[in-house]
Amino acid sequence: MTSDLAMQRDPIAEARVASLLDAATALFLEVGYGAFSLDQLRSAQGESRRTAYTRFGGKEGLFGACVARLAGTITARFDSVDVGDGDLSAQLRQFGRIFADAALDPAALALHRVMVAEGEFFPNVAQAIYQSGRGRAVETVTPLLEAHRDDMCPSLAGMPPHALAEMFLALVINEAQLQALIDCDRLPLITRAATARVDLAVTLFVNGIFGKDVEYG
Repeated sequence: MTSDLAMQRDPIAEARVASLLDAATALFLEVGYGAFSLDQLRSAQGESRRTAYTRFGGKEGLFGACVARLAGTITARFDSVDVGDGDLSAQLRQFGRIFADAALDPAALALHRVMVAEGEFFPNVAQAIYQSGRGRAVETVTPLLEAHRDDMCPSLAGMPPHALAEMFLALVINEAQLQALIDCDRLPLITRAATARVDLAVTLFVNGIFGKDVEYG
């Protein structure tokens, strides 16, 4: 335990681990989880198996650390969202734009490709990627909807806020994300269109679920 803490506080050791994670992340995104091997990482980075096993317990632990680190960088912007009792439309519009920008980040798209490609053979890998990205977004939106549960249309009041959050995010990003995954050359145009689509998603969602007369735009 003491040596572990000492290593964490050692700037040289921290820099070495950061370099290892950078190289491993690039390799995971390039070849996928199944084709990745620690031997490839050693030849590319000069790092040994012992480093990966000592620090992360092997390939799976190293991958988890890479996903958490990369996803944390992408989703850190979610922390700026106000989850209080303010205007729901404004809150959803704010988060929708942040989420669209994050989901269409090239690194997020690369993680999504790995999730889809590896999901059949490595379901734990796919779940780790989902929870670190889309799952984190759902957890951010859910409290916004819970805070306004009393304002829902009576016939919809029994719907779980968690499920409603998933529906809102689908309205915001599913189409744009699919377009970006199949045509990365148009990513700037797709991102601008996705940002504009947020207003439509908020209008449809708030008017439909909460029976409010929110104008589009």
